[in-house]
Amino acid sequence: MTRHHAGSRTGEAALDTSVLYAIFDDAAQADRWLDALERYERLCISAGTLAEISILLLARRGPEAIEDLDRFLLAYGIEVVAVDLPAVERIREGFVEFGKGMGNRARLNFGDLFAYALCRERRIPLFFEGADFAETDVADASNHRP
Repeated sequence: MTRHHAGSRTGEAALDTSVLYAIFDDAAQADRWLDALERYERLCISAGTLAEISILLLARRGPEAIEDLDRFLLAYGIEVVAVDLPAVERIREGFVEFGKGMGNRARLNFGDLFAYALCRERRIPLFFEGADFAETDVADASNHRP
């Protein structure tokens, strides 16, 4: 996977595990997501999200998948953002407001909360699949214009 150098890119967006899994496991969906990523100048991922997708790919596809993931991160210049104490605070807040088992429609799981916290910290949209994040206050990067 190689990132094209389009001249009209602006803004920053984060990546959730669901989108990365779609890119690596569903060839029919991969092109759509890769095209969408091209609209953004900067892409980032929480270290927690990276750990989650790494475990998922290792379990389902083996060590070769990690090499593919690392090449993808490098090719797309994706910044890996550390999980620090302020991020933990945002994760806690996100869980109270949108966490699974807390009586809301979003039902974010443990892994989702890393992406949520990163988006809240940087005030950026998120690439995701599914309906969980649509029930939160995080913008959908695939529908957002940078």
